[in-house]
Amino acid sequence: MRNEYAKRVPGSGRSDPGVPSRWLFHYHPEMTAAPLLAATPVHRMTIAEDFMRDHVRVWAPDLLSFPLLSPAFCQFLIDASDALGEWGPAADDHHRQSTLELDRITPRLSEVITALVGRHVNPLLRRVFMGMHTIEQVQTPRLVRLDPGEPTGDFAGLQTMRGGDLGLVVALSSAYQGGGLRFVRQQLVVDELPVGHALLIPGGPSHPHEQLPVTTGVRRTLALDTRSAGHED
Repeated sequence: MRNEYAKRVPGSGRSDPGVPSRWLFHYHPEMTAAPLLAATPVHRMTIAEDFMRDHVRVWAPDLLSFPLLSPAFCQFLIDASDALGEWGPAADDHHRQSTLELDRITPRLSEVITALVGRHVNPLLRRVFMGMHTIEQVQTPRLVRLDPGEPTGDFAGLQTMRGGDLGLVVALSSAYQGGGLRFVRQQLVVDELPVGHALLIPGGPSHPHEQLPVTTGVRRTLALDTRSAGHED
């Protein structure tokens, strides 16, 4: 099994709280944003109502954001991707944006993200969608880096997902300007996500959107395409 991050970052093979190498292979509660962790204890089927009231922002019908990842895990993903340094356009991205699949860091990271989503996002989805939708699989999580002047356009990987599936875009950085997502039908731009917060985007034709350019700084996100329990390819 490849572990390029451990090879390239000094000290990542040791028990160092600043470089938590266990996160490369196993889910850990410290990866999760503190409010979400408190609201979704193990085996809880649905999320606490006060979390919905205090921490979920509804931008438009079925378009909401919430704290998902801890700032420490966000920085960990940035550091790991920078250490690997193998950015390039995804095979299906005709806009040629800089991406890095998490499996390039280590194949276990996709499993780690899937476990985190199952534990902490599905309880929220059960409340939002009245128990009619849960995520079974996170397909090829990828980091996206957007620099000033980099080409932008339709976020095709999310826009073309089949109805019933969901996309999650998680903000990993904040030191940039511009770079929001413009939702065409909702006449809305989402550009104020704090670090670690995820934007939940329904698949299908109801929420077509495009990536706006970054004007200064570098925008880092984690993009997750998900499949529901009842999905069939």
